[in-house]
Amino acid sequence: RNLNTTDFAIQFPNEDVNNSNEVSTRYLEDGAYLKLNNATLGYNLLANKIGLDDYVNDIRFTLTGQNLFIITDYTGYSPEVNTGSEIDGIQTFGIDRYTYPNSRTILFGLNVSF
Repeated sequence: RNLNTTDFAIQFPNEDVNNSNEVSTRYLEDGAYLKLNNATLGYNLLANKIGLDDYVNDIRFTLTGQNLFIITDYTGYSPEVNTGSEIDGIQTFGIDRYTYPNSRTILFGLNVSF
């Protein structure tokens, strides 16, 4: 005789069928990623090489990019989710909810010294 059978489904302890506040791994994803967050390229142009040494001393060009690319299998906008927020009084560390993706920025710079 087997005593480990029942006619109804067993509910997990403390599980609410409507909206559980218990910790769950149901929507847990691998958050591993590789990201190029910030890079700058610069070039100094010698004024005497282009015949402007009578007018300027130095010319410098720069190109800076922020949030250039991210490699991940994460399905949300970014694996860098918000922390420290709460929903209905419950801490939601690492939950990707109502977060905007980081913006990509590309800046061009020109410095001329006279």
